[in-house]
Amino acid sequence: MNRMIRVLASAPATALVAVLSLAPAAAYAAPPPDAQTFEKTFSFVPEKSQKIGITAGDVVIESVKILAWPDADDFRKAEKDPNDTKTMWVVFTYTNKGDRNYKCIYAVTVLDPEGGKPLAVDDAERTLDKGKVDDTNRFGLKMKTNLYKTAKTFKVNLTVWKK
Repeated sequence: MNRMIRVLASAPATALVAVLSLAPAAAYAAPPPDAQTFEKTFSFVPEKSQKIGITAGDVVIESVKILAWPDADDFRKAEKDPNDTKTMWVVFTYTNKGDRNYKCIYAVTVLDPEGGKPLAVDDAERTLDKGKVDDTNRFGLKMKTNLYKTAKTFKVNLTVWKK
């Protein structure tokens, strides 16, 4: 039994409640039942805007692109350290012509070309602000630097709903 469990087990119930209340909350609440979901797969290439073109109510998720691709120095560093990582920026462009904000969960998976375990996976929840045209949302996705050379595709799952 580890030390923290022993301490909590011997602590008064009020102390246990205090400890549990300090635990981090979930990153975001589950989307409502009427949320719309979409999935598309794209080529894993740097700096190229790729059309998504999905519509959910007043919102259009227009495109996605990968920024902050490793440079030659990053690849040299990764040759010496196979565990070296580089964070890419996944950038989504959207338009919301409505008078209400929307929410979107962007989930990105860089796929293994041989069908194995994904090379990188992450997600983020962002607001799609009302009245915005060609605005962007982005988030960082960390992956081993050497895998940028082998990855061929990435999958995007979107969940969109009115706020």
